[in-house]
Amino acid sequence: MVGAMSAAGKTELFYSKSKTKQDLGKQVPADWRRRLSNFWPVELTIDGRTYPSVEAAFQGAKALHSDKPEMAKDFEVGGSVGPDPAAAKQHGTRKVYNSKGAKLKTKEWEAARDAAMMKILQARHEQDEIFRQILDATKALNINLVHY
Repeated sequence: MVGAMSAAGKTELFYSKSKTKQDLGKQVPADWRRRLSNFWPVELTIDGRTYPSVEAAFQGAKALHSDKPEMAKDFEVGGSVGPDPAAAKQHGTRKVYNSKGAKLKTKEWEAARDAAMMKILQARHEQDEIFRQILDATKALNINLVHY
């Protein structure tokens, strides 16, 4: 459904390996779809903690809902996980938690994760100028964004 038109506007799909296409105007980078991904490298500071990507911030927030909240530091800039968002995702798995003798407070995290992601995305909107430009351009063109 890439580029499909509906009464509500055009729908564009995006993910970390989307094709580069200069179609939002010269003020927006041609790799704008990739830049929307949670895996795009962008430093974000949230509650005094700085993360190398949205994915790292999400996994750090998740760690705060475990019985070893100090693991959240691993996802910060300079932490043991490093800057690779794929590594952050991998280090947020049950297998890694188990290997560290940690347990995720699953019900607590499930109740908090949507708010955590909203907070992270709001921080990105405030701190990442290009992210704001992309969102403004897609809004002006009535483009509905769908991550896949």
